Amino acid sequence: MKFNIVLVGTQNKKDLVHLKVLLDVSQILQLGLEDLGHEVSLGSSLAKDTLNIILGYHHLWGKRLPADYECIIYQLEQFYENDECAPDLLSNFKAEYQRTLRSCRYIWDFSKANIEHLANCGIKATYKPIGFHPKMRRIRPDSKKDIDILFYGSTNLRRLKILNELAKKHTVKTLFGVYGQERDAYISRAKIVLGIHFYQARLFDEVRTTFLMNNRIFTVLEDTPHRKYDDVLVYAEYDRLVETCEYYLENENLASEKAAQAFRVFSRYPESEFLKSAIEKL
Repeated sequence: MKFNIVLVGTQNKKDLVHLKVLLDVSQILQLGLEDLGHEVSLGSSLAKDTLNIILGYHHLWGKRLPADYECIIYQLEQFYENDECAPDLLSNFKAEYQRTLRSCRYIWDFSKANIEHLANCGIKATYKPIGFHPKMRRIRPDSKKDIDILFYGSTNLRRLKILNELAKKHTVKTLFGVYGQERDAYISRAKIVLGIHFYQARLFDEVRTTFLMNNRIFTVLEDTPHRKYDDVLVYAEYDRLVETCEYYLENENLASEKAAQAFRVFSRYPESEFLKSAIEKL
């Protein structure tokens, strides 16, 4: 089969910068599809006579996809209905997202909770988590780890509360709008990469966490009712994130062991197998 991986563009330069967050996803998709023997292209526009995998569809803001293209939307937003943060605003966003989703024949989603929610809205989606690929391992730990805790992503009050508390005693680095090799260089210098949920829905952060597992990076994650790999990842409730980070800063050998264990377990789940299963359901 022929596939065209499409990062949906926008006229907003700010949004174009943040589309880079999807580059890791586009790369793992390409590698997995090629492992299965498929022909793969990357682009910013839909193509005929191929199956288009669309990333970043939310930048379409509710526009419908053209009917004369074969498309799969890879849905990576949080739809799970359990969020108390700006419910009216979120409801408007979700309505726009669903308008685009309804115009697409095939939808993949990383979250079973999302899939259940979408099904209740009359939208069918297929479970497609992100898997492992050896060529995605591109970060080598820096011998000089001068960052105690690294956080990357947008900030809000619940995230800043934890980061500010940690910064009282430790070296904390916060990144926003930093992607690719520049972000990876910071990751290599960090003893801990910290994950704090933005939304109350607290879905598993698939894109960020799988990339870190693939690169044998130690991470502390805010707990979620939708845990994955909970036998090897370190989860902590929101009010215990600070003490959990401090514990592993004092026990760096244990942190290294946990990162190695997570890498070994994740490597048993190749991207090609997840793709094969999803493609068979088309």
